[in-house]
Amino acid sequence: MLDEVKQKLHSLNYLQSHNEALRKITGQSGQWFLRTEKFVDWEQRKNAAMLGLGDPGVGKTCLVSLIISHLQKLQDLVPVRVAYIYLCYQEAESQTPTNIISTLLKQLLLTYSCLPGFAITLYQQLTLDQGLPNLGLLVTTLINLCKDTSYRTFLVIDAFDEVKSSYQAELVEIIKQLVTSKVQVFITSRPSSEDLGHLFNEPHTSKYFIRATTDDISWFLKQKLEAKKSLESILDEKFKTEVIQTIRSKSQGVYVLFFLKRNYVVYC
Repeated sequence: MLDEVKQKLHSLNYLQSHNEALRKITGQSGQWFLRTEKFVDWEQRKNAAMLGLGDPGVGKTCLVSLIISHLQKLQDLVPVRVAYIYLCYQEAESQTPTNIISTLLKQLLLTYSCLPGFAITLYQQLTLDQGLPNLGLLVTTLINLCKDTSYRTFLVIDAFDEVKSSYQAELVEIIKQLVTSKVQVFITSRPSSEDLGHLFNEPHTSKYFIRATTDDISWFLKQKLEAKKSLESILDEKFKTEVIQTIRSKSQGVYVLFFLKRNYVVYC
């Protein structure tokens, strides 16, 4: 039964997005965030939900990939489950509340060796071969899974603001239910979502405004410069250091998109 449920549940592409984000991380970039007081409080259940707010380009998605990998490593020490999703504007049409919840639910079910009793109704609906069950049943099943006290459950959602505005209020209501079901929820977003902002003004929630540190930006630039084999003849160590320092000083906490041509640096 479990295999049939996992096969029929729709899943947005979460694993490929995670691996792509991890590949973009350089050096110790982002590790500082795992040591912040707010993140530690969230991880240790002092807060049920945490919102990472940041403008485009500050590295929110790479930070999320670090958080997910960090939480997955806890599985070697304690019974932990991690479900996550990376949202993006290119897939906005498929990022419905039903598909998002189905994706998270499928990941949690992968941790079971047999179908738990509270998922039997879900199994029965899926065997009708009429597509995904209604959103209410998916949410109820997900909440029951999160209430399973034999695990600590973490849900991570990247780029909430990329969900179509017509879906956001409904998703926020679902997140409210999850927050009360003994699950730890971490979400990133641009600061523009009012519905999400109101949720994180409630007790047992926290917000953190994300900005790339100067060290993060230096590691990023150094990797990009060294990857440009064609620049080896003009980039000695002194000039490379000057390039990094100049761009870093003007980046204002944002990862820089840049192009190198001869001896000129153009940054934005």
